[in-house]
Amino acid sequence: GGVGGFIVDQPARRVRTFDVLFGLDSRVEGLMLRSGRNIAVVTEPKRTIDVDWLSGTAMSYRRSMLELEPPDEDGFPFEGEDADLSFRVGGHARLVLNPRARVRHLESQANRVAGSAQAAAELAARFARVGQQPTRLSHRAALIAAFAQLAKHALVGVLTLSRRHLGLASGTLRALAIHLVLASKTSVTRRSLTPKR
Repeated sequence: GGVGGFIVDQPARRVRTFDVLFGLDSRVEGLMLRSGRNIAVVTEPKRTIDVDWLSGTAMSYRRSMLELEPPDEDGFPFEGEDADLSFRVGGHARLVLNPRARVRHLESQANRVAGSAQAAAELAARFARVGQQPTRLSHRAALIAAFAQLAKHALVGVLTLSRRHLGLASGTLRALAIHLVLASKTSVTRRSLTPKR
């Protein structure tokens, strides 16, 4: 299926129990949570490990896998396209991370967003991923994680007067509102097309 390298210059992460309970993080790295949240591998493994997704910074796939699951850059314009592609490929074949392939992530600022816009884009990408993989991911888990993310950033932002956290809460709220409006329209359309008994 696919192989990825270990990104050596990732920031350390601190796993919080709140985030684990609400589908925002995991103590196990390399997972795609049922909420659609992808968990990076930041601790260098001693050997090659199986993962649920690969970072776009360091991934390669068999051509047959890309023919089966082509990249969707329209649905994921600048956030989450790597996680989406690799997770779809992982539904057909094994994905591994090889720590001997060491990579530095030199991030370009082109097409990058931060703060509120990044929170909105990342959450929209998660909802799209969950919508495309309903048997492997959970819409309910994605909603719980989104509301927990909103509550966490809003509360921390208010208590600490942090513009960053308030911006993340704002972006989360925007993406959540758009998703709920679209979901309700889809639900109404589906009900109107269902034959009455």
